Amino acid sequence: MENNVRGSDERHSHGEKRVNDLGSSHSLFFEDILEDIPLPVAIIDPDDKDVRSNQAFYAMTGYSHEELIRELNLQAFFTHTGYSEYNERTVSSKKNISISKLSIKCKNGTCIPLNIIDREPLDVNGDKRAHKVVIFADTPEGSKIPFNINEKRYQVLVEVQNDLIVCFDKFGIITFANEAICKYAGIGKEEMIGNMVDRIVSQELREALLKEIGSMSMDYHVLIKECQFKKHDGSVRWIEWINHCMFDDRGNFIECQSIGKDITSRKTIDEEIKNNEQMFNKLFNQINDIVFTMDRYSRLLSVSGKWFEKYGIKEDLLRGRSPWEVLETKDPNAIIDVLERAFSGEETSYEWSGSYQGRIFYFQISLSPIRDRKGDIIGVLGIGREITDSKCMEKELQDKEAWLCRITDNMRDIVMEIDNKSVITYVTPSVKTVLGYGTEEIIGRSVFDFSHPEDIEKIVKMTIQALKTGKGGKMEHRIRDINGKYLWFETIDNPVTDSSGNVTKAVIGIRDITDRKKIEDELIKSERSYRILAEGAKDIIFIISKDLTIDYINNFVSGLFNVRREDVVGRNITELLEGKIFHRIMFDNIKEKLRMIFTSGSPMTSEDLLTINGKDIWLNTHLIPIDGTEGEIISVMGISRDVTDYKKAEKALRESEQLLAKAQQIAHLGSWNWDFVNDSVICSDEAYRILGIYPVERETDTDILSSNIDPLDKHIIEDHINEAKRDKRSFQSIDVRIVQPDGSKRIAHVEGEMIFNDAGSAVRMYGTIQDVTERKKVELALMEAKLQAELYVDLMSHDISNINQIIMGYLELARDMSGMEDESRRFIEKSFEALKNSSNLINNVRKIQMTRSGELKYEGIDLGKILSEICSEYTNIPGTDVEINIKDYNDRFVRANELLKDVFVNIVGNSIKHSGGLVIIDIYLTRAFESGKEYYKVIIDDNGPGIPDEIKCKIFDRSWRGETKTKGRGLGLFLVKTLVDSFQGRVWVEDKVPGETGKGSRFIVMLPSFKSTMN
Repeated sequence: MENNVRGSDERHSHGEKRVNDLGSSHSLFFEDILEDIPLPVAIIDPDDKDVRSNQAFYAMTGYSHEELIRELNLQAFFTHTGYSEYNERTVSSKKNISISKLSIKCKNGTCIPLNIIDREPLDVNGDKRAHKVVIFADTPEGSKIPFNINEKRYQVLVEVQNDLIVCFDKFGIITFANEAICKYAGIGKEEMIGNMVDRIVSQELREALLKEIGSMSMDYHVLIKECQFKKHDGSVRWIEWINHCMFDDRGNFIECQSIGKDITSRKTIDEEIKNNEQMFNKLFNQINDIVFTMDRYSRLLSVSGKWFEKYGIKEDLLRGRSPWEVLETKDPNAIIDVLERAFSGEETSYEWSGSYQGRIFYFQISLSPIRDRKGDIIGVLGIGREITDSKCMEKELQDKEAWLCRITDNMRDIVMEIDNKSVITYVTPSVKTVLGYGTEEIIGRSVFDFSHPEDIEKIVKMTIQALKTGKGGKMEHRIRDINGKYLWFETIDNPVTDSSGNVTKAVIGIRDITDRKKIEDELIKSERSYRILAEGAKDIIFIISKDLTIDYINNFVSGLFNVRREDVVGRNITELLEGKIFHRIMFDNIKEKLRMIFTSGSPMTSEDLLTINGKDIWLNTHLIPIDGTEGEIISVMGISRDVTDYKKAEKALRESEQLLAKAQQIAHLGSWNWDFVNDSVICSDEAYRILGIYPVERETDTDILSSNIDPLDKHIIEDHINEAKRDKRSFQSIDVRIVQPDGSKRIAHVEGEMIFNDAGSAVRMYGTIQDVTERKKVELALMEAKLQAELYVDLMSHDISNINQIIMGYLELARDMSGMEDESRRFIEKSFEALKNSSNLINNVRKIQMTRSGELKYEGIDLGKILSEICSEYTNIPGTDVEINIKDYNDRFVRANELLKDVFVNIVGNSIKHSGGLVIIDIYLTRAFESGKEYYKVIIDDNGPGIPDEIKCKIFDRSWRGETKTKGRGLGLFLVKTLVDSFQGRVWVEDKVPGETGKGSRFIVMLPSFKSTMN
């Protein structure tokens, strides 16, 4: 039975009020029945003095009524201990009803043990003082007076009450109901008594009530509830119940006695008050005006309003202080004078100006006194409205008035004033510019004198409407200019009324819209053009209204669906399309999309596969809502395009992607796309496989991708990426180790390209990842083979060279011995030459190794000096007939190392070796440019037998062996090519005389200048 539960003190005080009201309304009835009660009864005032008793009470105590009133108080009736216990249980605890076993003192001095039944306070005399009803009942040891002799009298007392009274036991079964509650509920008493309280309240409320009553005790026995009451006719009312819980001597709950009162009207009013309070609070917090209260000392008690946000003033800064302590003001005394008038009871208003942090503002403030219940003024309520803008605008308005007058005199629009008979009384000078009339030619004449005859009727209608309603209107019509030509104008009529509401004149604004009319005509023509475009389009174009009626289709629709336009437009798509052109599922899909657009108002694009005339067609449809004049969606325009070919291309693209994925799988090469902004990565399937991750989704979290990468390599990758972001450069390639789910280890090569936005921040990174495990194994094997080869080269260049030197030393000693025959000496010379060639070959191998391994340091070397040294060495060899012609070349520096001389030693030596007789060699050094880069070009011509064209491109190859005078067993020209390539140059051979191979060879060497390489 609970809807609103108040606190225990509130329940008790409210219970006292209810019972006081009961006692006040029936005090006379109590006086009548008091003497008929056989039990001793006393009604006690708050000071414990007896104010009314029955004869049984006087007989028991031996006192007369006058003696009690004049001399005694209630304490005289009890022993000292008994009264203390009584006072503690009844007065201090404020119980509704209690039963005490106390001893009472009679006039003759004897003490009688009695049961004291103390009822809750009653307002017997109708005043506000509370009185207690105390019933003295004999104990078994005292005189036996039957307690229920006057039960019927009590029942009569209850029955005559207008309040609803009902009793129920701890099981919720109704044990008593007065006539008032039965009539109120529309249920007979015999039908109500014995039934559950569910008859008048819901089962949930009954269970909640019984649960709360079960937790009550003698110290907490009044329960005030508000609940909904079910009447027999089905209506529901709100009832306030005062529930009195009865307990036996042992504190066990016996019965609940409930007194109810209909509070439906009050609940309705409470709800309205609550809603009004919420609305007021919301309004109060949103208003721009300042609302404040002040005490008698001019201190602000409360202040609110949105105005403070404008000037950055905190409301807490003002509370508890006078306004002029925070806000600067010119005359605080004037404010004090106004406040004193308000405190004297006068409602007043004034204009106030102040400033805060240099910003000046003005307010119109209204003050009203605040009074307490006694009518004394305790404060002031103020409402302030900012008028800063209006103050600042006053002067602006004055300036603008003159400005508007100038505009009116010079503007292109015409402003005209006419009386209620359509006679022109004023017109702006702009009429001369627009129509060619002077103002004197217009004023005093009727507006109809200048109107087009076809427009006079609608002008009259608008004039009559304005005279009747006092409301203006807008109209387009034609006016004749001074040359007799009619121009189009837009007229806005603004009627002016007198104090009685009668139209006395009208101010009319007239604007020339002749050009706009021309544009509208052009738009009509343009609309025709667009209609022609729509009709000639090869797309499906249609318009469908909100009720699914077809408003328009173009010619292409008619041809595609083989229907006539007049048979389609104006009909519902349901009867036209369902089951005829589209399948049921397709048709439902179309209707659902239209419903979504009419609901959301948002355009929609979709691609659908439709079967039209037995042919599958993919349509890309764009649906656009069309708004009405009031902004509501009235129809949908659709444009559908056949994208079947596009879909085929899309399918081909998917197949191509599948082929790419297959190719990546074969090549063990995956790709990835890392979005730094969203921290997500999209990888190809092969990239997932390389990383040992099953490709669940195309877009993956970066932590998942890096989960199988070796922790040490993971940090290296992060460092590389961060450096690339910081330096705004590409990501350097790196090899990483990956641990597969089965525990095996793979090596992947990762490369990437960083993408930066305009601000220089990295936003994306594209890259590839390739499984290079097998390649790494091969590289490792090659490295081991290279180390083995280097071991052999070192062995040849050191150990074998040393052995050759020793042998050559012994051969020189043997050759120089006297007495050796010429034949033996010739054999020794041949052996010596062979060993020398072997040493040269070993040296060349060592030089090739040094070149390819990058052991030698590059620097600027004077090419002219090198060539001069070559010339000196080869022209002074005994037993040879060599002539070398060269000029002096100085300061011709190229980027090379100490092996540069071997290039020209091998070329010149090769020319001498393969020539017979007198060998003539010409050397030229020139400067050349290729692709904007500076080179030095060395040309070496000889007069030897030349080199055939078919082997010119082979002589620099290590695998080629020529059929020359000496069998190729060295590395001369191969070494030349290797060294020149390492210097970033070029070398080739030509005929000395173009086209004549037998007249000598020309070797050309191009080397970049040291200056160009430095740049």
